[in-house]
Amino acid sequence: MAHKRIGLITFSKKPLLTPSDNLLLEPLKKAGFDPLAVPWDKKNVNWSAYNFLILRSCWNYHFNFPLFLNWLDQLEKVKIKILNPVEIVNWNVNKKYLKDLERIGVPIVPTVFLAKGEKVNLKDLVSKRDWQEIVIKPAVGASSYNVLRFQDNEYDKAQVKLNEIVKRSAVLIQPLMKEVIEEGEYSLIFFGREYSHTVLKRPKIGDFRALGFGASYTKIEPDKKLISQAGDILSKIKSDLLYARLDGISQNGVFILIEIELIEPHLFFDLDPQSPTRFVKAFEERITL
Repeated sequence: MAHKRIGLITFSKKPLLTPSDNLLLEPLKKAGFDPLAVPWDKKNVNWSAYNFLILRSCWNYHFNFPLFLNWLDQLEKVKIKILNPVEIVNWNVNKKYLKDLERIGVPIVPTVFLAKGEKVNLKDLVSKRDWQEIVIKPAVGASSYNVLRFQDNEYDKAQVKLNEIVKRSAVLIQPLMKEVIEEGEYSLIFFGREYSHTVLKRPKIGDFRALGFGASYTKIEPDKKLISQAGDILSKIKSDLLYARLDGISQNGVFILIEIELIEPHLFFDLDPQSPTRFVKAFEERITL
């Protein structure tokens, strides 16, 4: 059997795989594949030379959003299999998907959704909800770009920043969840809808961001109820997923969703030695050789 070439998608400024994703290479090769890192935004790539593409560290897509979507569309037209699938990328790329999940009963962090160009009085909005601190984030974004935290005595400053961001993008406004600061944010990772492992992400002291920016990561064994609840959330998404990372907090034993990452999540292969093998097994189950 000829080796099937897999493109592991990165981006031009960081074309190599992350140390975590690099751990996929050996099990993919053992399974008979030819894996190569390739930036999605590199010019003159012969994409037809690849049998499969797996989205990994394409972390600049939010700066080149129309181009990224067009790239996916063109690949789909020539029937190159992309994982996760293009339709789920189109859904997950805009955080308004949280509204879709909330409608069908998924517990999410309290969220106000603003359309692009929508005007609100931030002080009134926050006061009505009795939120002490807030987080403002663009609906389309990655790597915590323009994710901002404000206290209740910073309304004027926050209003200015909100007005700037909402001119360009839809926006989410959420309360700062004390559980993220005090306990950490849970990342439950699934391959092919099967549970793999969990990482507890803790912001560094004085920060609120649980990925990058000095945050720490620890593999943990969470309560089985949290795993079950995360699995139930995932079951509501009708798509053939290769990977998923559900980020959330635990409130009185209930998993509260902050985000579900289905495009280019850090999957923490480096914290679970068996996880790359589980990933490859799930990949093999989703392709036709």
